[in-house]
Amino acid sequence: MLYFRSFVFTVLFFAWAAVASLVSVLLLPFPGRAMRWLARVWAKVVNILLRVVCGIKMQNQINAALLPPRPYIMAVKHQSAWETMVMHLVAPKPATIVKKGLAQIPFFGWAVMRAGSIALDRGAGSKAMRHLLDQAQKRAKKKYTLVVYPEGTRTPYGKRVESYQPGVALLYDKLRLPVVPIVLNSGKLWGKNSWIKRPGTITIKNLPPIMPGIEKREFMKRLNKEMEDGCEALG
Repeated sequence: MLYFRSFVFTVLFFAWAAVASLVSVLLLPFPGRAMRWLARVWAKVVNILLRVVCGIKMQNQINAALLPPRPYIMAVKHQSAWETMVMHLVAPKPATIVKKGLAQIPFFGWAVMRAGSIALDRGAGSKAMRHLLDQAQKRAKKKYTLVVYPEGTRTPYGKRVESYQPGVALLYDKLRLPVVPIVLNSGKLWGKNSWIKRPGTITIKNLPPIMPGIEKREFMKRLNKEMEDGCEALG
C-alpha cells in the first residue's frame, strides 16, 4: 500500500506540475505577486495531495510573535523537496536563493525567477557572491523575506551537518538583517532522492531570530548549532 500510494502521488504531482507550468506562462506578463500567488496555490495543492493520498500532514509551528519586522533572512534546514514548496506558505513575500541550473529550467525556472528568486552560480566564485549580495540588497529594499538553505543541498534526515555554506554569513554581515532559523523533519517522511512517501506528520518551526552584530564566524557556529539541535529536538 505504501508503494501504491507513493506511485499515485507521483503521478498526480507531475500532472499538477504540468498544469501549474502552463498557468505560469500565462502569468509571466503580470507583476511578480501573481507568480507568488501561483506558488502558494501550488504548495497548498501539493500538501492536500500529500495528506489525502500519502497520509502526510503538516504541523505548522511558525510563531509569528518571534518574527522580526521585514526584511529579514530565513535560514531553512533542507532535507526534502517539501520545504522548497512550503516556504511559499510560511514565508511572507519570499525571495529564495536557488541554484542557477534550477532557474534555467523552461517554464518552472521562469516562474521561479518571476516570483522574485535569486539565481546563484556557485562555480563563479567571488563574482557569484557579489551578484548574490547585490540582488539581495534590492530584494531587501522591497521588503522581501530572503530564503536561504545554508547547507547548500538536501541532507538526509538524521544526519548532522557540521558546517554550512558561507552565503548566509555574507548576507547576515553585509545586509545587517536578522536571521530566523527554520527547522523541520521533512526528510523523515519524504527522503532525499526518494519517491517513497511515508505517512506521518512533518513539523516546521521557527527559532528565535539571531540579531545583527555578531562576528561572522561566531554567527555561523551559533546558526549551525541552533538549527542542528532544533531538528534533533523535533525527532
